[in-house]
Amino acid sequence: MGAALRGFLRLLRRLEPCRVLLATSITPALLACSANQIEIYRNEMRLSAMLSSATPVIGESVFVTYTMKNTGENRIVFCLGAAEGSQIVDQKGQAAGFLRIADHAECLERFDLAPGAAKQFTRTISLPDKLTPGKAIFSGYLQVVAPDSCRREHGCSAIRLSTGLTKLEIIAAGESSATRPR
Repeated sequence: MGAALRGFLRLLRRLEPCRVLLATSITPALLACSANQIEIYRNEMRLSAMLSSATPVIGESVFVTYTMKNTGENRIVFCLGAAEGSQIVDQKGQAAGFLRIADHAECLERFDLAPGAAKQFTRTISLPDKLTPGKAIFSGYLQVVAPDSCRREHGCSAIRLSTGLTKLEIIAAGESSATRPR
């Protein structure tokens, strides 16, 4: 068996999870594969977040535990990319957060989730002084990358999965949630 045929068969094995029918050109099949994976991520993965405290204190840091869950019927292979972000919006509409962007998505760490399985990721966020004590909401996102789409010249296909909104009660520095007036 020639090297070209072996390479083609390796490519076919890599594309098999995408259930792509290769017709006459490899390029459309690669695009279809990554587009299919992105749709699977969009439709069958859910990202939720839980903060280490529902009453975080201004000027302090809290842990955010993100849970990525496969809600589909098939296993899902994905990577986390470098892009991620979080935001807290206080009752006056003042927003504070963290944002990391990436020019080209890349696979930083690869995961394989069985149907119904979940994987957790923990991040640390700080509450800046510009936030106002009181009711607030938190949201975050992680970049999910299709690992089989990665090409040295172009990076990888990726999607940003966001959490729902999490309600918080921001506490002023020096106060406790027990002494805060309601």
